[in-house]
Amino acid sequence: MSYAELLPLVAKFSVPGLFSMLFRIFGLGARSKKAAVIGLSVYLAVSIILPLVLIPTVSYDIYKRYCAIVMISANAAVFIISSDSFLKTCFMHFSQSNIVFWIATTFGAARRLLGVSYIALVISMALFCGIFYAVALRYFAKPLRFMADTIRSGWLGLLAVPACTVLAGVAMAVWFGTQQGYSTVMMIVVTALLEISFVMYMRGLYHSLSEITVLARENTRQKLLEAELSAYDDYLAAAKQSRHDLHHHNALVLDYLITGHTDEAIQYLRQANGALDEANLTEFSSNFTANAVLRVYSRQTKTKNISFAAFVDIPANLSLTAPELGALLSNLLENAVEACEQVTATSRYIAVTTQTDENGLRLEVRNSAACTTVFENEMPVSAKPGGGTGTKSIAHIVRTHGGMLRFKQENAEFITQIILPIFQ
Repeated sequence: MSYAELLPLVAKFSVPGLFSMLFRIFGLGARSKKAAVIGLSVYLAVSIILPLVLIPTVSYDIYKRYCAIVMISANAAVFIISSDSFLKTCFMHFSQSNIVFWIATTFGAARRLLGVSYIALVISMALFCGIFYAVALRYFAKPLRFMADTIRSGWLGLLAVPACTVLAGVAMAVWFGTQQGYSTVMMIVVTALLEISFVMYMRGLYHSLSEITVLARENTRQKLLEAELSAYDDYLAAAKQSRHDLHHHNALVLDYLITGHTDEAIQYLRQANGALDEANLTEFSSNFTANAVLRVYSRQTKTKNISFAAFVDIPANLSLTAPELGALLSNLLENAVEACEQVTATSRYIAVTTQTDENGLRLEVRNSAACTTVFENEMPVSAKPGGGTGTKSIAHIVRTHGGMLRFKQENAEFITQIILPIFQ
């Protein structure tokens, strides 16, 4: 058998795995460009060059019995590429391997069913893998990366599901292959059902993790707001105490001045003013909820070298409830902070302004942006795995109250504009 005849036989095993490796590099990330090149080279060497050497030596029939070992060895190249932990890498790669196995098994069975050549099989498989690779990069990469980054423990249990699904599929394909006159259509249907079950499991896991993450984020945000409101209550209590003690301070300063201790009076007043400055809370708005949220993010932006300015006047007859207003402002500012973190430190800024007229409350948030935002249906697409929840929450709150929402980008500035109705 010549190498021209051998190559299609070898390629039918390696082509799906090659696209899986490319998905790992460009969809899930690699340790470095060098590691990606080395890992991909090792995969190609083991999955293509090694079989081309072994098959003429031991025959194709014998090689087929052990080709699984060769392909497992080739896929071990993912550990060269990946910068994730061992178990996390296994979880993601076994999840990919389920799809790779299904493609290889289905196309192999279809070839026997239709009686096409190996060359036609490899060409059609490569075309399908290329289309599926583009779809996977767009729709599957971020959810899989999000799941891997969100899960903190229990990797062995989670790894068991994709691993057992792959092993069950392989065992099923082998069993069907040992039966005399087995139904190729039945094998395609059974393996397809197995993979559909796995995809449904992964979809449920992803949505559950997304909901848990949102709830945890909202819980953290709620605690920050409660702490801010508690600090405001403490501030009011301190202000009342200061007013109560004011006549004592006046009497002391007056005594210093009467006795000619001017320097001591000046020093005392400076210390008292310093204490007042430390206890002072920035007032962004007369609305307690808006003020609490703005103070929380004012402190965050200060620690991240982001210039922050807010001129906010929230009317008392706004149609939103306090929790809705808190969620709306928090999501707006959280998105703005995350965008600013991608910008150089000297160019980071967030500006929040409001204006009230007969049409309602106009709220605008402007922030610096490092890259061009992608929009779908006039909504920004998040580049963060599992992202976009905050933006959807903003849209839901605005539309629930019959408001208007617009996202846009002008050069290196991202702008969010909202109009909310007010009760007359």
